[in-house]
Amino acid sequence: MSSFPSSTVDSWELTSLSLRWRPGSLELLDQRLLPQREEWLRMESLSDMVQAIGSLQVRGAPLIGVAAALALVEEARRLGQKKDRQDLN
Repeated sequence: MSSFPSSTVDSWELTSLSLRWRPGSLELLDQRLLPQREEWLRMESLSDMVQAIGSLQVRGAPLIGVAAALALVEEARRLGQKKDRQDLN
């Protein structure tokens, strides 16, 4: 399985009205609180995203799809970094 060179992915950034992502950081706007309050949630893991989708913190099929895909990207980055650290030992 091949992977993207990290230098390529590390330079990407995506910001929308409900989602902010750059390598190493994924945040979602908690849509349950709208319009009274704006609160951004940091997704620390894939399970955080699963919970956010299940609790309707993120809504709408397109946003759910993009958010889930970016959570997978971040999980793959974390696993790759963990493997790289293990290879160094």
